Amino acid sequence: MQIPLNKTHPVAKSVQKAQNAEAALAATREILNAISAHRGDEAPVFDVILENACRLCNAPMAWIAVVDTDGDHIVIPASRGASEKFAAGLPEFRERIAGSQLTAVRAMVERRVIREDDIVESDLYRQRQPNRVSMVENEGIRSIA
Repeated sequence: MQIPLNKTHPVAKSVQKAQNAEAALAATREILNAISAHRGDEAPVFDVILENACRLCNAPMAWIAVVDTDGDHIVIPASRGASEKFAAGLPEFRERIAGSQLTAVRAMVERRVIREDDIVESDLYRQRQPNRVSMVENEGIRSIA
């Protein structure tokens, strides 16, 4: 006889944890295969990373932020799920690292995940920082990590 378990039951939690771990391992395999198959071409690798990040995090949109070659700015070489208008502006995005309050920049500098549950409540939104306003008002984004 099989007894249905609710999400808070210890066995259900263990099963969910194992499923999450397997999904993360599968994503890692896909990313490593993409790196191996596309040496020297970062675009397909970024696509696989973003696809897996969106799936694992159940996120409708994601982008990759990296430090540029001069080491002073953050750039966004790839994105997934953004509207055409928003995505079109991402390749031109260039944020100086020093003094930046953007979440992605702070996360990189502080070397930790930073989560904002409601970016409408953030200082950047209240100060009408253009990218933050566009994220909220054009893309419908409310939380970021």
